[in-house]
Amino acid sequence: MRTKKPVAIFTMGVFGFASEFGDAAEAAFFQALKDNNIDLFIDTRLRRGFMYGAYPYASKTRLIKKLSALGIGYAHLKDELAPTREIKNLPSDPDAPEKLSREYVCRYNHEILGIDTDGRPTESALNAEVIWARARELAERPDAIRPLLFCVEAEPQACHRSLAASELARQLHVEVIDLVASSAARRWRTDCSDRQVQQN
Repeated sequence: MRTKKPVAIFTMGVFGFASEFGDAAEAAFFQALKDNNIDLFIDTRLRRGFMYGAYPYASKTRLIKKLSALGIGYAHLKDELAPTREIKNLPSDPDAPEKLSREYVCRYNHEILGIDTDGRPTESALNAEVIWARARELAERPDAIRPLLFCVEAEPQACHRSLAASELARQLHVEVIDLVASSAARRWRTDCSDRQVQQN
């Protein structure tokens, strides 16, 4: 039986859901998932033991426990979508530090996605249908249709998830929807403040 394709490929990073928003950060992070009816959370990080004290809810154990409570499936596609340590440690472009460097993009595309410099697939090209089926299998969510690619950077253009999402979406003929952390957290904080004012 043919695997049902996703309605879209969502992406989100954890940076931005932190100090600026205080205690609202964790709630905003998970509220963004609920607001968008995410049913499959695909972790694309190389390492999941989160070392930043401001983001304890993004560490492996706590994250999986919370997602399970929300009824959201979890899959870690480290081998399929995470950058290698060598790619991850490539220096940023000094002229555009908020974006991935040209070398990073070229190497990630070639080594992880199997795309050559001319944009053509190589012999080891990523197969989106295989990746999609693998994610649903790992998460034990064969019914999932709203997947989210997760990593750390707040802005998608600064993270490998944008490259992975673009290729998956291209092959599956769906759109990419980027959930930007700062705006989601700000909206959650504003909504809560409004409710508190109304209650008082």
